Amino acid sequence: MGPVTIQIIGEGQIFPVIQFGSDTQFPDGLIYAIGKVCPWCDEPIAAGDRGSLIWEITAAEYGSWHQECLLRSFVGSVAHQLKTCHCFGGSVRDNEPPEGMTKRQQAKAAAEHYEAQQIHNQGAQIHARQ
Repeated sequence: MGPVTIQIIGEGQIFPVIQFGSDTQFPDGLIYAIGKVCPWCDEPIAAGDRGSLIWEITAAEYGSWHQECLLRSFVGSVAHQLKTCHCFGGSVRDNEPPEGMTKRQQAKAAAEHYEAQQIHNQGAQIHARQ
């Protein structure tokens, strides 16, 4: 497999989102994500991580997000997705990782749960059409 180039979402927009993967080759002059700290989990982006560079207006620069951390920031924790967190009257605090998990581990679990639900829902839709 050859080198993968970046994918720019919203090209032509004022502040596009730039997605990167484990074998991304950035064009000259673009700030590279490795070593920057993800604003969700406070862990640095490592070589081989997937994620996005998102323009942060207050910092006037691109912020680097792990793919699963960005997704978790939109869809919530596993407890939130299951509607068992405090948002829905449950006892789990949605913004705190479960005992023994880092914020990054929680984000990975939330992303995996969300993606599994999407696959399940697509299968159910296909089955309903038959």
